[in-house]
This record gives sequence, C-alpha cells and structure tokens, in this order.
Amino acid sequence: MADTEYGLLIDTEWCTGCYSCIIAGRNAKAIGNDGACITVRSGETVVGSRVRLDFVPETTDRCNLCAPRTGRGLDPACVHHCPPR
Repeated sequence: MADTEYGLLIDTEWCTGCYSCIIAGRNAKAIGNDGACITVRSGETVVGSRVRLDFVPETTDRCNLCAPRTGRGLDPACVHHCPPR
C-alpha cells in the first residue's frame, strides 16, 4: 500500500496511451504479464463528426509509488518513463 504522504498527479490530458507506465511498473517490481502497478483505461468520445480517444492511467493495489526508487530521490518508474512526464 502506498504511503499516504505521497501520491501521483496524473494529468489525463497528456496521456497518449503508449502504455510505457505499465511496462515500467512491471519491470520495476518484477511483475510478469499477469498483473500491473498501473493500468490504462481507454475510451472514445464522438464530438460532431470527429472521434476523440481518451486514455486514463490508474494505479492498482500493487502500486507502492516505487518506494525503493523514491527513497533514493528518484521518480517512480511510471513517471520516469512517461514521454510527456
């Protein structure tokens, strides 16, 4: 469980759905393909004649905010590998 003193601020307007955060979290915690620290939900919204894709990253119960990394002053793995940061 994550420490309540810290958290992630996720700006969903910048998420492109690249799934780098999922892979980074799996590698940081040595989780296989059967789980993840973070997931990305996707959906689409029709605006007039255009379709907008929305991606929403969400932490799971396996997320501990990369306590070993943040304890050394580093960003969580998902933040470090996120293209828009």
